[in-house]
Amino acid sequence: MSEIRAFVGHSFLEVDEQVVGVILKYFDQLQEALPSFDWVNAREARPEELAKKVIALMADRNVFIGVCTKRERAFDPTNAMKPWFSTGRLQVSEDKLEWKTSDWIISEIGFAIAREMDLVLLLENGCRPPGGLQGTVEFIPFDRDAPEKAFGPILEMLKALAPSDKKTDASKTVGPSEEEDKVADVPASDEDAKPDGTWDAQKYESAYFWKVISKDDDGAAEIDAAFRESPHMKSKLDEAEWDSMTQSAKLSFGSGGSLDRLKELAEAFPENSKVIENLALSISRFGNNLEAAHHYQTAANTFDEDSLDRSRLLGRAAIQFLHAGESREAEEILDRQRQLALKDESIEIQLLHTLRTVASVLSDDDLEVEAMERLVELKPDDHHSRFSLAYKHSQLEHEALALHHYLKIPFDERSAIAWNNLGVSFQHFSMPAKAVFAYQRAAENGETLAMSNLGYQLMNAGFVDEARQEFDRALAIEDYHKNVGEGVSILRGLPEKESEKEKETLEAAQEKIFFFRQLGKAVTKPNVREIPRAWSGPNCDLEASIHEGEFSASGEYETKGNALSGLTTKTRYRLEYSGKVTGTRIDGFVERKNIDNNGTRLSL
Repeated sequence: MSEIRAFVGHSFLEVDEQVVGVILKYFDQLQEALPSFDWVNAREARPEELAKKVIALMADRNVFIGVCTKRERAFDPTNAMKPWFSTGRLQVSEDKLEWKTSDWIISEIGFAIAREMDLVLLLENGCRPPGGLQGTVEFIPFDRDAPEKAFGPILEMLKALAPSDKKTDASKTVGPSEEEDKVADVPASDEDAKPDGTWDAQKYESAYFWKVISKDDDGAAEIDAAFRESPHMKSKLDEAEWDSMTQSAKLSFGSGGSLDRLKELAEAFPENSKVIENLALSISRFGNNLEAAHHYQTAANTFDEDSLDRSRLLGRAAIQFLHAGESREAEEILDRQRQLALKDESIEIQLLHTLRTVASVLSDDDLEVEAMERLVELKPDDHHSRFSLAYKHSQLEHEALALHHYLKIPFDERSAIAWNNLGVSFQHFSMPAKAVFAYQRAAENGETLAMSNLGYQLMNAGFVDEARQEFDRALAIEDYHKNVGEGVSILRGLPEKESEKEKETLEAAQEKIFFFRQLGKAVTKPNVREIPRAWSGPNCDLEASIHEGEFSASGEYETKGNALSGLTTKTRYRLEYSGKVTGTRIDGFVERKNIDNNGTRLSL
């Protein structure tokens, strides 16, 4: 397993809110420190929406973490008795009643098993294990009043699932800025390793993080002492960078650490980007987003104007400004990056990653899609980003665009999850044969069923190869039913029919893809600050302007009554356009008001 992508199933009941919240906050802390760990949950939704939401969210997950809290009492029917004084009732002794978790959590566990996901199940003390799993799954017990006592076993379980041969690369790369608050990747294989002469500085940092996360103070002290004796500790500057990293790691996981010490290091080494960045990272975790933003700016200013590191750190500053509610400062930073992106494609790519995170903070799905479309246009071989884009399109019900991007991932480069999602896309467009082929590639096995009627069922469900096998078996039998021959004929024409449907679907998607990519280009351009005042609209001339990033335009026109009705009155309307300028893109609204009817709005 190259990374842990977990789905967390849990109760949404108010009575469980506090204990579930403590556990989810711990997962947030792990996610911040370990880029190889990522988790999602369904969040609260209406019952009729929840099943679809869970299935969609679990599509790209490989680990299921179930928080099994007490939900209701249950009993073994053999322990029930009929009371002599009443009919239609059963009586059970209280000591025979057991607490069980919700049926919904049990269903999620079953779905995870069907998808062959690894399971990590947290079981509240006094709650019986979900039925049928006792012999195959290890449960982590937790106390409702002290769930943090289970964090150690949870971490050990996750480390057992983490990669054992993962390598880290200390060199700088252009990466998604959405990992702005994440620190060095930590391979599980380093957790019990002993320092030796082959270790580079990155491996020392990785090992140190594992010790801090594991609450192994003695182990952390051993790694710390070994680094200070290693050839990597050559100067006061090396010592300052190491100290800032250790303080930041301790603060992240409640293992001590001193924010004052980080500030002292920053004052002593004001030109060292690593020291300042670690200070900004720690401050942001305490919710001091505005202060963190300024420190990220300071760290960025230690690099040249066209440096990727500068662009990355400024992107983090912009995101912290957004969290602090200072959108104007964030936009000023982003606009400066747009200017640089005109001359340097690598900076444009970094900017697009930053804009993805900005879109997440602002819950702006359109901006996120536009940025990702531009990303895969610039880097068509970035299959990870393309998968994320396809999945986002699917979430937004842009099904044809999702299909387009899943198919653009090369055949041999598609992961099992990509094949699975491709199958979902084919199924949406009623291409069962292609859907089942994709599902079979994902599952790496087929199904065995039987004969003519079953052959029709398999064909209708898209199981073409299995249907052919069943029809072939039927054909081998003397005096086979006439429906068998008809089924074979339909089966032969199915690939051509679905290929034509695929072609039509992808052709229809091209115009939308072009539109989103044009918008993706637009959001990377410098913000438009001035425009001609006179514009021609479909109904009337307009007077337009841009002020502090806001676009507005208005105009008036009139319509005449229907002559056949005998009415010759005229009706006057006013059109008003308003929107926000991002690069050369304007996102906003248009209103039409009836002037003669006290300005009543007629349509939007």
